[in-house]
Amino acid sequence: IRADTFIEDRVAFDRQLLTDFYQARGYVDFQVLSVTPELSRERDAVFLTFNLREGQQFRFGQVTASSDLSEVDIDGYIAAIDVDPGEVYS
Repeated sequence: IRADTFIEDRVAFDRQLLTDFYQARGYVDFQVLSVTPELSRERDAVFLTFNLREGQQFRFGQVTASSDLSEVDIDGYIAAIDVDPGEVYS
């Protein structure tokens, strides 16, 4: 702590990293509820406590394609769908 200073922007960056990490793993409703900085007794370190809410993890179900237009080739769209049932949403 003597060679560095506490910078609030770094906390915001860590908050965004946590959000990106959880959302990439299917936790769409993830939230950082609060961040509490605490100075160590020796005053040589800062501890950050993140209070999180993960929410529900989302996964894909069966994905299909359909069209009411006869000129639309559905097979091309179905071939482009690159997710399997049960795969984590990201």
